Amino acid sequence: MRSLCAVTERSSCALAARISPAVAAPWSSPSPRSPAAQFLVAPLAKLQLPRHVATLQLLDVPGNPIHARRTQVRLVGIRPSCCLPFRAFAAVRAQRIQPTKKKRRLDEVCLERFQQYSRTYIQSWILQGKVHVDGRVVNKAGTQVSDKSVIEIKAEIPKYVCRAGHKLEAAIKEFCIDCDGKIALDSGLSTGGFTDCLLQHGASHVYGVDVGYGQVMPAVTKVMKTDSILITLIKPQFEARRSQVGGGGIVRDPLVHKEVLDRIISGVEEFGFCNKGWIESPIKGAEGNKEFLACFHRIPTPEPRPEGEVEVAAT
Repeated sequence: MRSLCAVTERSSCALAARISPAVAAPWSSPSPRSPAAQFLVAPLAKLQLPRHVATLQLLDVPGNPIHARRTQVRLVGIRPSCCLPFRAFAAVRAQRIQPTKKKRRLDEVCLERFQQYSRTYIQSWILQGKVHVDGRVVNKAGTQVSDKSVIEIKAEIPKYVCRAGHKLEAAIKEFCIDCDGKIALDSGLSTGGFTDCLLQHGASHVYGVDVGYGQVMPAVTKVMKTDSILITLIKPQFEARRSQVGGGGIVRDPLVHKEVLDRIISGVEEFGFCNKGWIESPIKGAEGNKEFLACFHRIPTPEPRPEGEVEVAAT
């Protein structure tokens, strides 16, 4: 027998009640899902209303709901308080409700409070033990924390808004690309790591284009100068055949890496570009995949170009 707390909706009166599974009437139809569907026998002390509607919630200890269930209770046969003590039957109708979430994942709370950092940075700091919740280190992103918790991140401020900026920076240094005063295009931008990197390396303007399957390359070439530079980030896990991708979405075979690189490079060259080389990204993908950056120079043509054409593109 569980204790119940019934809080009135139309009156400030609070009632104490108990479920009595043994008590039922011939016209009852108890629900097998809820003990509250039995008829409620409620000792009513000072209630003077002829009819009353209340909201019932199961409690284990005062203030701690043990079921995500709210029950509407209609009390009938009420007698005035001047009469002798009595017991009245209450018809109960169970109704499921969604429980209020008091806690959320640590990485979700961090993303909400520290919006200037990407999810990748947040999760990386949590794994490194650089996130403190109420003064203690928490190294699991899925840890449930309260919205009222004090969260501190004790880590170095990242150079770029996301890890992609470090990848592009490696290519800029390796291929000695001068971005100063150039007009650049970040095609397939997401968080903006490439854009941030290009601006920090002196680009005068950076245009951002969202991703589009099978559309990026032709669209990019139409706005590029004849002597422009193209840097592309190659992710084998998205370019390899399904049979070549291992468990967890990771490509481990170096031969598959080479096959993907050769295919991408030859495909870009068909658009009138000359490959200047490629490097392995200094930072692996989120799941641990090796990634690569290839640099291309567009072969000059005698065709005139309109004003405002892109001089550096990163994709």
